[in-house]
Amino acid sequence: MLGREVVIDRKVTQENIYGGRVEGNGTATSNAVRINNASVKNVIGGVVNVGDTSTVVSSNIVRIVGGKVEGEVYGGKCFQRGKVDGNEVEIINAYIKGDVYGGRIESNNEGATERIVRENKVSIEGGGVEGNVYGGSGPGGGNVVELKGSPKFGKETMIFGGGRGGILNIETQGQIVVSGITDFENYNFNKVRVNEPAKIKVVGTSKYMMGFWKVDLEKAVVVVVGKAEGEVKEGDRVNLIEAEDGVTQAKSIEMYKGSGLVKLIHERIGTQKELSLKIKGQEATPQAQKINEVGATGLIVVGQGLGFLAEKGIEEAVGAVKGKRGVEVFVGVEGESSKYKSGIEMSIEGVRAVGGIAKSMKEGEVVIGGYVEHG
Repeated sequence: MLGREVVIDRKVTQENIYGGRVEGNGTATSNAVRINNASVKNVIGGVVNVGDTSTVVSSNIVRIVGGKVEGEVYGGKCFQRGKVDGNEVEIINAYIKGDVYGGRIESNNEGATERIVRENKVSIEGGGVEGNVYGGSGPGGGNVVELKGSPKFGKETMIFGGGRGGILNIETQGQIVVSGITDFENYNFNKVRVNEPAKIKVVGTSKYMMGFWKVDLEKAVVVVVGKAEGEVKEGDRVNLIEAEDGVTQAKSIEMYKGSGLVKLIHERIGTQKELSLKIKGQEATPQAQKINEVGATGLIVVGQGLGFLAEKGIEEAVGAVKGKRGVEVFVGVEGESSKYKSGIEMSIEGVRAVGGIAKSMKEGEVVIGGYVEHG
């Protein structure tokens, strides 16, 4: 099933809404379901009901804006075996009663090796989810969960990355509260403000997920980017995660201000039940230094171009019309090889040319014309 789109803008009583559905084995790719302020039961972007090693469920999209889903939501799904990748669920100010999956392989054979669930994504902006949220469910990696605005979650909601390299992007307003977070290796906190409550509070109330209440960052890279506006000073505190059962030491933590060109030097503070950072200073990143260097080099290049135009172009134009009254064509060519240093070393080699037409308004006094310059 390829490229089918379903749009729902009213209450629908049927059990499942599919973008693309294959009853036997096959592929379901590039299908879409769009729900606009409607009430439905279950939503699936693309599904193959009988999976084997050749099954592909890819690039399907579910977008829900407003309204309510009484059951579950899947970007892409298959059974037993196959590849489920690049599917996406986007939820904006809608309420979902059941679980949400970017991609899933539903299998009763946990030992099957022919299953790949990777690079699927769930994005939730505002609204709420009563069930669990899975970037991906099944062997694979690189699945993404993105939280924006002020979404609300059920008292037992778990947030799962799904496989290696799971990514959690947090760009929320205020604090979000969940039962647990697990299976992520990248935590990206965006537009964080200093001296505010933790962005995530883990309360550990799920009776089904014992042991996942501690937030394990042992293999995780944490990147924090603060808001561009406002002053950030030494001693300010950035509160990221609060968990009753604890937050382990992260593999690495990087913190930046605004556009990411200023790196904030920090240290972890507080108890083991929180991930909080104290700002100790700031420094320019290598990228910022490189921009400064390239900027200086750019002045050299522009200056060279203007110099060539002013000298060679005018020289040739004047020479072409000297002693003449009509319109004349002129061409100037020059080769060069130059080296400059402005923090980085740059070599310029090549040929530059300028050409155009010129006319003398009065012999020996004024020359006008148009030109084209290259190099």
